[in-house]
Amino acid sequence: MSELINTTALNDTALFDMAPVSMWLEDASALKHLMDEWRELGVVHLGDFLRSSPELVAQAWQSVVVKRVNRRAVTVSRATSAEVLRASLFEVVCNRNIDRGIAALEKFWRWPEGERDVQVQSVNFRLDGERMDVHIHLTLLGEPHDWSQMLVVIDDISELAEAQRKLSTSGRYARDLFEHSPVSLWVQDMSDVRMAMDALRAQGVSDLKTYMKENVAWVQRAMLSIRLIDVNQATLRLFQAESKQQLLAGLDMVLTAEEQSRFETELLLLWNGQLGLEQECLKHTFKGEPRCIQIQLAVMAGHEHQWDRVLLSMTDITAQKSAQAQLMHLSRHDSLTQLANRAWFSEVLHQLRDEPVVSLVAVDLNGLKELNDVHGHAAGDANLQRMAKILRITLQGDMLAARLGGDEFAVILPKTDPAGCRRWIEKLVTAIEQSNEREQTSGALRLSVSVGGASRRSGEALTATLARADNRMYQAKRQYYDSLDLDRRSRGDAAPDFSDSTVGFLVTVNSPNNKV
Repeated sequence: MSELINTTALNDTALFDMAPVSMWLEDASALKHLMDEWRELGVVHLGDFLRSSPELVAQAWQSVVVKRVNRRAVTVSRATSAEVLRASLFEVVCNRNIDRGIAALEKFWRWPEGERDVQVQSVNFRLDGERMDVHIHLTLLGEPHDWSQMLVVIDDISELAEAQRKLSTSGRYARDLFEHSPVSLWVQDMSDVRMAMDALRAQGVSDLKTYMKENVAWVQRAMLSIRLIDVNQATLRLFQAESKQQLLAGLDMVLTAEEQSRFETELLLLWNGQLGLEQECLKHTFKGEPRCIQIQLAVMAGHEHQWDRVLLSMTDITAQKSAQAQLMHLSRHDSLTQLANRAWFSEVLHQLRDEPVVSLVAVDLNGLKELNDVHGHAAGDANLQRMAKILRITLQGDMLAARLGGDEFAVILPKTDPAGCRRWIEKLVTAIEQSNEREQTSGALRLSVSVGGASRRSGEALTATLARADNRMYQAKRQYYDSLDLDRRSRGDAAPDFSDSTVGFLVTVNSPNNKV
């Protein structure tokens, strides 16, 4: 088992380390606690507050614990080692400049309530002091109010930012930068869209969202009215097009079913006066391959009234999204069984705190220690994985099965009353017995488990419901050990409560052929 765990840990580390973008895993819970204290003191304008007490800026940044950085982060930051980089957050964020440090803290101060993901464009610094334009994606791996696991993905967009700055001031040089920029760039003429919006305002339309819902044809005409002026070479590579002519002639091939919905969001933002915006969407290449794209749109300087020059940049973030999804999966799942882990189980339990009808089931393998001692940890792991597979095939709808640790499993049955809980446990028991019958011919060791269920009582906390399910499961386990005269666990003094109809029931799945 230790060999498997080490291999899994290595794979997880490799996934994080080999990601093509800078990735930081941070614990910012102390920073959130500090900001909560400031709010309780009546602080409203963080910048004014920190400028009056500049020593608090360094204190705030020092409260953030950088737990891990990947290789790309070390390389981009020009650090001599991951350890050096982990200790240099203040330098990377603001080069120890108080005003920049305050500006960065204000982004955390304005974190939207209830949101897990925040994206910002900012400036960081390499450890040699060089400025670096960056796009930062912050993701909370736990609940929205929990900053203890914050995944920070930093994309170096210095070349794009420099290209955009020079594009507006330098003719031929700007053209070369546009054409050879490593980022996909599009120049569009949206003047007809602007005129169509002005016509709606003249007609007295004030709610564009409702108007678009009732006039789908208007949205489609607006979309078709956009004229594509030019794209650069990076765009051809991104969409696997052989030439600009092929791309311009076949734009419908790279549009997805979600494109109209994305365009409606874009129109709403423009309608409300936001001439620079950022979105994510899914597109397909000319070879049919999906690409997760981050789009940035900006009406170019001097064209704010006509919208006849609009610059779009498209960045392929497919690898970044895949890495984030993998890390999110790893943070929520047990590596051996691929069931939910204790953290995710607790999160779902918290989400159901106001649900009146919930049943919980505790499942525990019998004799796992003895099995490991006699047949080795590989045999024990195999039985844990078999149990996880059986749990997965018995789940329906929003049910969730988790491995809480060791040989302990738990199942959440939302909207399930005591009778439904009993039926599900009977289904589980049948599946275990059938698995034992099938595996008997292959010589696999039989599964033996103890199960206990409980349904939520009126006004009861789900932690108490889980404790009752556990109590029933341990009663079943005591019966199992009594039957084998192998009472190796403490019996405890408290007897389970079977006094009302909301109590689930206990059951032991046992086999006389089981030697352990």
